[in-house]
Amino acid sequence: MNVNANGKALLTDFDIVGDADPRTADVKVFSNIAPATDGLLHLGFSSANGGGAILSGIDLLPGEAARIRPILIVARDVPYYSNDSHWWSADVYFKADNYVPAISLPGTRTIPSCMKLNDGSLLVCAAVMPGKYTLTLHFIERGSRSLLPPMSLGRPDDSPSRVFSVFCNGKTILRDVNIFKEVGEDRPLIMQVNGLAPNAQGKVILEFAPTSHYATLAALELWPE
Repeated sequence: MNVNANGKALLTDFDIVGDADPRTADVKVFSNIAPATDGLLHLGFSSANGGGAILSGIDLLPGEAARIRPILIVARDVPYYSNDSHWWSADVYFKADNYVPAISLPGTRTIPSCMKLNDGSLLVCAAVMPGKYTLTLHFIERGSRSLLPPMSLGRPDDSPSRVFSVFCNGKTILRDVNIFKEVGEDRPLIMQVNGLAPNAQGKVILEFAPTSHYATLAALELWPE
């Protein structure tokens, strides 16, 4: 399908199925979208190559020229407004039985966080504009490590620590993250990676792959550089 804003093409011959896996939401992000001279934003969706145009939802947010708003996600079931005046989106895959109390991060920010436990790998996908991005990941090892799931990739595992690696669009950006070894229990661990770029489909796909026990994540930030 084709998509235009105020007569200017945004997408041409766009194939949703080709851009994303079947039964998976696909998101496209555009900057510098402004009203027409009549004060209105005119969006057009038309079919192409015999296909039909389709739309599930639109977000229209104020922003800076040529920049997108930062992506902030916290592992809980409701959004959060931090005391440094930022909205954090809820994690739609949050599980209530994994919730743990809030953690205090450096500076003035406090984020109520939870253990993010998944069987196997943890996957996060963010749609962005072309450019470079800084990723900040927030981790915490809560409670007794003896309560960690005693399995690693489906095999028995006697290791007392959680160990996992982080990949961005298939490339390793953090290897063998061990929260307990770095900071111990019940203390926040913040790790930052600069210069990340989206893939050809305009997405930053983060995978947290376990080596010992399951991967975990408390919150993430993705800021344009």
